[in-house]
Parts: sequence; structure tokens; C-alpha cells
Amino acid sequence: MKSNNNGGVVVEEKKINFGCSLDCFGNCSMVATVKNGKIIKVEGNKLHPLTQGVICVKGRKHLERVYHPDRILS
Repeated sequence: MKSNNNGGVVVEEKKINFGCSLDCFGNCSMVATVKNGKIIKVEGNKLHPLTQGVICVKGRKHLERVYHPDRILS
């Protein structure tokens, strides 16, 4: 979705479905909201038949883990 409501600045926001890769039993189904190429929100996928939008604490901290300043990148 693209909108032009910010004084001429185009803001692109989209939702991406993904599965948590932290090797838990449930393998939570999650949805990331991405705005201008940066993840701004991670939540459980309410449409998933097993997890029904519920994610564990590791899944809820996924966004913090991705953008943590001490994250090793290489």
C-alpha cells in the first residue's frame, strides 16, 4: 500500500507473513508490518489454524532482536 499523506512523501507499508525460525515446538506463524523497508511491528498471524495469532515471548521480541545495536551482522 502506498500513500501520499505526509506532505508529498510517499510512504510504503506492507504486511509479510513468515514463520518464526527460532526452532520452537510451535513454529509460530507471524506477520511483519514493513514501512519504507523497515520492520515496525511483529504480531501473531490470527489466520493460522494452529497458533491462531498467539506467539511466545521469543516471537514477541523478534523485532528487538533484529534491530538490536549489538547484533552480530557478519
